[in-house]
Amino acid sequence: DGMPCALGVRHVLLLLSTWVLVRILVVMRDILALIQPRGSGSGVAGGSSLSPPSDGTQSSEALPRPTRTVPAGYTLKQVEPGSHMAEMSWCKASASQFQVRCGPNYPRNKLKAPSAEALGEVVAMDAFYTKCKLHNIMQHGYIELPKATPGWSEPYAEFLVVNQMLPLHFKNALFTNEHTDGETVNLVTYVRFPAGLAKGWRDDEEPRTAEQLLKRFLLRADQDSNIAHCLKELGLVLNTEEIKTSLPRSVYSLLVRFNGKPILTRPEHQFFRHPENRYFGIDLNGHQYTLTTRTGVAKAIGHLQHLVLGYGMVIEARKEHELPETLMFCSNLLRLSAAKGTPFPPTGDGPPAG
Repeated sequence: DGMPCALGVRHVLLLLSTWVLVRILVVMRDILALIQPRGSGSGVAGGSSLSPPSDGTQSSEALPRPTRTVPAGYTLKQVEPGSHMAEMSWCKASASQFQVRCGPNYPRNKLKAPSAEALGEVVAMDAFYTKCKLHNIMQHGYIELPKATPGWSEPYAEFLVVNQMLPLHFKNALFTNEHTDGETVNLVTYVRFPAGLAKGWRDDEEPRTAEQLLKRFLLRADQDSNIAHCLKELGLVLNTEEIKTSLPRSVYSLLVRFNGKPILTRPEHQFFRHPENRYFGIDLNGHQYTLTTRTGVAKAIGHLQHLVLGYGMVIEARKEHELPETLMFCSNLLRLSAAKGTPFPPTGDGPPAG
């Protein structure tokens, strides 16, 4: 009887030692972050700053001037909803497939419900390959957004451009920072917002609805980190039964475990605003994920071609009067392949999306 008891004590002590070591390393990382100079990859970029990053990432100076442009959505074709056997494509999705926070008293009750209709509409998606990170992909002039709504006069940009950077080769280092780099697949989502969001609400007022939360975010996320840090992304595997026997058990278990769970984007996000308010850009730097997240994504990214995914973003409601949450936008991604990303800059020689 003494042997199992001794083993149990040793196990507890080992866990405690590991926890203490991790806490020490976290403190060391935070200290280093404070004393090391930071590049432009900090969490919130200047409101209208479009200057090339200084952290060694691919910049506008490293790219030739465009001789031709491609339309948003050049690399991924849009198909009809329900086309789950399609590949390297996307389709519109119902926001109701995502569970979001609702009241009353979410901190205590933890109640969630299907989202109401998304506040923005996905109009195109792209998948570009780059040899290293590419910040503010729109500033390079190769991609044309859809035509603006005539007479657009809202204080927020009509278009949101989100670039989810997915590293092809994840670093094994315990910690990463804004300087971590490498080959990247850039999943770019182009979202159009309607005029009249939260009509009559002023940005100096307390937001009380999902529309008001979104409007405040679009106006001030690049200026106020407290607002920026409310941004969450959601991923949902829609064909879990189909992949149950075709994926390694460890990968399948990981996908099911975190299926549909929201993730705050901080500190991996960075914001850009077009000087004429044509678009508001968000970079989500996957190179900077935590070790746990990097491990999970690294396991899953090699199996993207088997997955049908729901993808969306939401502004987190943190006060009772801000509930229920409503998705900012959403779409379904159909059997993408990290190896098939179109090299950036695109040549425009024939439409890969078909």
